[in-house]
Parts: sequence; structure tokens; C-alpha cells
Amino acid sequence: MLRVAWTTSVMIVALLGAGDTINTNCLPRSEVLTGVADRLTQLVEHYRGQEEGLNVDGFYGMRIAQGALAASTDSLSNQRAGQQPLKFKLLRLSDSINELSATTDALLRHEDPEYYNYFKPVIENPFSLNAKPQRLELPADSQYSPILSENLYNETYGDICFTRLMGTYKPQSHSYKCFIGKDCLKMMTEPMHSGYSLTHQLLYLIIAQKVGCESLVNALLSPSSLGHMQKKLCQKILLENDHLMNSGQKTKPRVSSRQTDIFIEQAVLCTMLGFTNFLDIEKMEAVMEHQDRTNGCYAM
Repeated sequence: MLRVAWTTSVMIVALLGAGDTINTNCLPRSEVLTGVADRLTQLVEHYRGQEEGLNVDGFYGMRIAQGALAASTDSLSNQRAGQQPLKFKLLRLSDSINELSATTDALLRHEDPEYYNYFKPVIENPFSLNAKPQRLELPADSQYSPILSENLYNETYGDICFTRLMGTYKPQSHSYKCFIGKDCLKMMTEPMHSGYSLTHQLLYLIIAQKVGCESLVNALLSPSSLGHMQKKLCQKILLENDHLMNSGQKTKPRVSSRQTDIFIEQAVLCTMLGFTNFLDIEKMEAVMEHQDRTNGCYAM
């Protein structure tokens, strides 16, 4: 299954996609971005020359980071002169990650062509949605519910649903794009999911939007819609994300190491849709507390 948490790519996606709506708690935005860029630079340098350490799933996270970096340099193009040092830093980082991605892409095409081709529509180029930043409002009666289940999601069948959606499913005749069976639609939209099951549901709808299946999904979900369902899932994810943050220790680390991966994944996906609630400095610091300062990696 595709993994979205390519370490600090969440910070890049969040900060650079959110623009001036980020809650930096009065910390200068350029200072935040510079620190994040330095962390991602460490990670890129760690993988340079050892690209074999990245698989297709991890490569998807790199493509998200690429897309975010491209958006960031565009957003800084019209900024005041004081932002120029940051812009040049991000341009250098963008060049580095583009070079690493090209090498990794060629390696994965050669070493794991079958799995690469399954997910080719979302990994062959940088991945982004160019969503407009906005705050996600929660219904007045919203509350975190720990009774939801992660066991409703079948990961093996989930991969089949993803490849049918992208038109890369080969064992049967359904190799055209936007094939959405009743079982897949049910699994990807039923309400009692949590944790990774919930983020996989959201990722399915994000990819549906990215590969051009939005109209079909809207018709299948009527009177609801793809956008409404994405928002609804992110509302549930935000409750879980806040719970992971608030249930941690009052002192560092504020999110346990075993929860860091899902904590990042939640933030990446919903921020890609423009929801800026995951961007508080405290949350980003909670993620970076578990990051190895020498190579940018996480122990998960």
C-alpha cells in the first residue's frame, strides 16, 4: 500500500501549501520554512547514492514532497525581497530532490516493474492537488470516538480497488480507468473506520480526484459528493490527530514514537486538500522530536 509519510515532506506540504493561513504562533514563517527545508535536505542527502533503500510506497511520499516544493517556489516568486534567501534554499533543495527522484524512478522501473506499473499514474510525476488553504470546521457535536475499528479495511483488496481506480489492474479485464465496484465504494466510504483504515479511505478519494474520476464518484455518492466526503473524513481524522497530540505527555515527546507515522500521514493527506488545522507549530515540533537529526529519518 502506498505510504505518504516520507518524513518531513508533511512539513513542506503543510507550510508551503498553506501560505499565510498557517498558525505559526508568531514565529516568522521564513524561519519555520528554513528549518523544515534543512531537515528535508538532510534526508535527501541520506538517500543520495543509496536509492535502493526506497521502495515504490516510499517513493510516493517523495513525489508528494516534490509537488510541495514546486508549489513553494512558485508561491515565493512574488514575495518581498527578504524571502529571497529562503527561495534560493528551496530551489536548491528542489533540484536535489528532482535529481534523486529521477534516479529512484529509473531504479524502481527496472527492479520492481510490476508494482511500479500498478501505481504509475500517481508516482511517475510530482504529486499535488493545488488546493486552496482553508480552516476545517468541526460540527458542534463532534467528539473523538475510540470505538471505531481499523479491522474493516482489507489492505489486499484495497490495493485492487486502487489499481482499478487508476486503470492499472491487470488480472481481469477491468483495466480502464475509474472502475469503481460496489464493494470498493462501500469499503472506501463506510463510516466506522479509524487510524490507517480511515486515511486509506481518504487517499482513495484523493487519487480519484487526481486521476480524473471525480465526476463518476460524485454520481455514485449523490446526493453527497467527493469533496463533501473528503471533508467529512478529514473532520474525523482531525479529531484523531488532536487526540494523539493531546493524549501524549505534557513534556517532550508529545506524540509517542509508535504513533508518529499515522500522525504524519493524517496531516499530509488532509493538508493536501488545503485544510490547515494540522499546521500548528506544536504539532510540527511533536513530529520532529522523533526525527534523527543526522540523517532526517524516523525510527517507526
